[in-house]
Amino acid sequence: MTTPTPFFGENPPKESTNFRQNIICCLSLVLLTLLGTPDYAVSQNTTPPPATDIADPVPPYDIWRIYTTHRVIEQIIQVQTIYGPSLAVRTIGGFYLYSPDSGQITLINTIDGKYDIAATTMAASDDGRYIWLGYNDGTLSVLDLHTFRFRHYNDISRNTRFFSNRINTLVIDRNTLYAGTDFGVVVFDTNDRIVVDSYTRFGELPASAAVLSMDIDNGVLYLATSSGVAIGNPAENDLKLTESWTSYPVQPDRFNAPVDAIAAHNGIIYVSSDNQNFRFDRSAWSLIDNLGIHPVRNFTKHSTDRWYAVTFNNIFAINPSTGITELVRSVPFTTRFTSVFRLGGILYAGTERQGLASWQNPLDEIRFLEPNGPSHNFFEEFVVTESGELAGASSTTPERSFVGFFDTGFYIYRDGTWENFNTQNNALLNQRQGRAFFTATASGEQYFFGSWGPGLYRLNRSNGEITAYTPQNTPMVGFQADANYLIITGLTTDRNNSDHIWAISWTNLNTPLFRYSISRDEWTTYPLLPETLTGNRYRRIITDSFGQLWITLLNETETGRGVLVVKNPEGGANSAFRLTTNIETGNLPHEKANAIIQDRRGEVWIGTDRGIARFLFPDRIVTGSAAERRAQPLINRDTTAADRVLLRDVRVTAMAVDANNQKW
Repeated sequence: MTTPTPFFGENPPKESTNFRQNIICCLSLVLLTLLGTPDYAVSQNTTPPPATDIADPVPPYDIWRIYTTHRVIEQIIQVQTIYGPSLAVRTIGGFYLYSPDSGQITLINTIDGKYDIAATTMAASDDGRYIWLGYNDGTLSVLDLHTFRFRHYNDISRNTRFFSNRINTLVIDRNTLYAGTDFGVVVFDTNDRIVVDSYTRFGELPASAAVLSMDIDNGVLYLATSSGVAIGNPAENDLKLTESWTSYPVQPDRFNAPVDAIAAHNGIIYVSSDNQNFRFDRSAWSLIDNLGIHPVRNFTKHSTDRWYAVTFNNIFAINPSTGITELVRSVPFTTRFTSVFRLGGILYAGTERQGLASWQNPLDEIRFLEPNGPSHNFFEEFVVTESGELAGASSTTPERSFVGFFDTGFYIYRDGTWENFNTQNNALLNQRQGRAFFTATASGEQYFFGSWGPGLYRLNRSNGEITAYTPQNTPMVGFQADANYLIITGLTTDRNNSDHIWAISWTNLNTPLFRYSISRDEWTTYPLLPETLTGNRYRRIITDSFGQLWITLLNETETGRGVLVVKNPEGGANSAFRLTTNIETGNLPHEKANAIIQDRRGEVWIGTDRGIARFLFPDRIVTGSAAERRAQPLINRDTTAADRVLLRDVRVTAMAVDANNQKW
C-alpha cells in the first residue's frame, strides 16, 4: 500500500504519479526548483473568467488556479455585468461577481490580473462598468467589466511623506474618485486617470487624520476620521485650506473614539464610533439608542428615506429624516453581519463565517451562498492521498493565538471541489470543540489530523465517520492544568508499514512518541530517548525507507535543538543520534529544522532556518562515522558565483520531491 506525502515529511511514492496532484495553489505559494528557473509571462483576461462549475474539465498542467476562502465578506456593491445588474462581493480571499438572475458566480483573483489577494475597499462607477479597488499599500486599481482588464496606479503607494498609505474607503461622484487614506483624501480623475488633488487638513482636526469612511451627498464630502468628523464642499471651497472644512473633533461629550462609519442626506448625518452611534440633525449631535448595543459597522443607502445600518448581529432600516428605525433581521452572534445591499427585492448581507446571506421577506429562512473553496486562508500541512485527494490541516496559528479560534478545521480537495470539516458544519467537531488542526497524514481511506488542544482525529473516507483520540481513550496525556488539552505536533504514516501511524504529543514530557495500529486500533507508547538531552522536546516526525524516524527537536522556548534520528524507539545502545550544527555531529546549517524529505535516491534533505542540509548516507547516521553523518551543502555549478553554496541563508519552511526527483 502506498503511503501519502505531506509537505512536511516524506517523499512522494516511488510509483509514477501525476505531479500536478502534488502541488497546491494556496493563499500564497512560491515554488522553487533547484534545477533552474523557467521564463514566465503575466497576462490578463480579455474575456470574463468562467463561472464556477464543478463539472468544468480538468485544466491542462500549465494552468494555475488559486483557491481562497470567500466565506468572510467585507463589502457588497452593485455593478453591471453581461448578466445584468449584479453584485460585486469583496472578501478576504479576493472578490467575486454574482448575478442573481442567472445564478452565475465569477471569481476574480490575482491570477486574473488583480493586484493583491485582499483589497481594503472598493467602489463602482456610476454606470457600473468599472470596479475601483484600494489596497493596504496605497495601490489603486480598476477592473473594466467589459474587457476584464485590470489597470493599477501607484500614485498613492509611491508617497513617502506619511507612515502609511493604506486606502480605507472610496467614493465616486461622476468622474471624480475620492480615496480616503491613512493620511487624508486623494482626489483622482477617472477619465484622465491621474491624481488631481489631495486634502490633509480638516478644520480643527489634527493634520493628516486617517479617513476611515466617506460619503458624498449633493456634492458635499462627509468624512469619518480617526479624530472626528469633517465636512467640505469641493465645488464651493478650496479644500486644501484648513478653514474650508467644518469639523467635529472627538471629545468626551461627543463621540469619544475614532469615527468608523458615516452617511449623510440633506445635512442630516449618521456616524458610528467604536462603541456608540450618533445622529446630527443639522444643529446638534445626539446619541442614538435604538440601534442596539453594538456600534454600526457601516451604513448603506437604499433610497433617500431608507438606509440600512449593520451591526454584528442585527440589520436595521433607518429613515434618516425622521430618525425612525426598525429591526430588519437578527442572527446569532457567531454568524456576525458585515455588510448589506438590496437588489431586486432581495436583501443580501455579508457575514464573517457563512458567506453571503439572502432573504426576501422578513420571516423567510436565510439562504447562504459561498463559492466553493477552503473555509479559511490558513494552510499548514497537506498530504496527497492514494485516491488523489488533497487532505489538509488549516491552522497556521495554534489555538493559543486566537486566530481562527472557533472553526479552524481541516479540508479535503479533489477535482476542483473543497469539502470543509469544522465546528460549524460537523456535529462531533462542534461537540468536542475540535479546531486548531495543523498536522495531517493518511493511509488508504483513513485520514488523520492533529490539533493544538483537542487531540487527534481520524476521518474514514469510505463512510465519513470521524473518530476522536483524546486522553480518555489513548495513553496520551494532556497538560497538567487541563488533562484534556492534547497537542499533536507530529503526525506521519510509516513508510514501510501503512498500518502504522506515528504521532508526537507535545504535552507528554516522558513518553512523547506513539504508534497507532489502524487494523488493531491499538496504541504503543515510546519513551523520550536520552540522546534528546534534558530540556528538549519532540516536535515533528517523518519516517525514511530504512525504517528510521527523523524527529525535530525544540526546547521549552521553541528554539531549534537539532534533529533526532531514531533506529530503535524503545532505546538502548546505538538506538538514536542527535544531529546538530557541529561538524562532527551532523553539520546542520541551523538547529531549527522546519522540513524533512527523503528523495528517490534515498538521500534525506532537511530545510532549516538558514539553508538546506543534504545527507547522502542517511542509513549510517546512527551507527556510522562522523564523516558519513556529515551534511553536505548544495554547491552551485557556476564556479564564478559569488557564493558557491546555494540557499545558504534562506529560511526553508516546506519541501517536496516530484516524480523526476526534483526538489521544490
